[in-house]
Amino acid sequence: MEQPKGFKIHGQEQKVLRLCRAIYSLKQAALAWWKELLTSMCKIDFERSQSNAGIFIHKAKNGDIVIAIIYVNDSGFIGNNATLVKEKKKAFMGIGECHDLGELKEFLGITIRCSSCKIILDQKNA
Repeated sequence: MEQPKGFKIHGQEQKVLRLCRAIYSLKQAALAWWKELLTSMCKIDFERSQSNAGIFIHKAKNGDIVIAIIYVNDSGFIGNNATLVKEKKKAFMGIGECHDLGELKEFLGITIRCSSCKIILDQKNA
């Protein structure tokens, strides 16, 4: 490992750096990412599903619900109140570097189509 440019001190180039956060390609990176995700989702009032680790649920006091599906660097938000879904998605995007790609059309190889009264999921192209 080499010291990064701009941080080298003349005569101390052989000193070791102490990492305060996990970085990609380290064995601990996935665990550190997961712990950060759990903490962040709790901060925006989501609870992790007990049956699936990648699903987080927010239940509002008025009965509205938002479900967040997280898989590595993909996420999808669904719910019965569009305003609440947008609010929770915006809060999630404030946690880290995220981009809103609009209405969900595909997720993990599953094509998603919505009509006025139903949602159609298929994997024809997978």
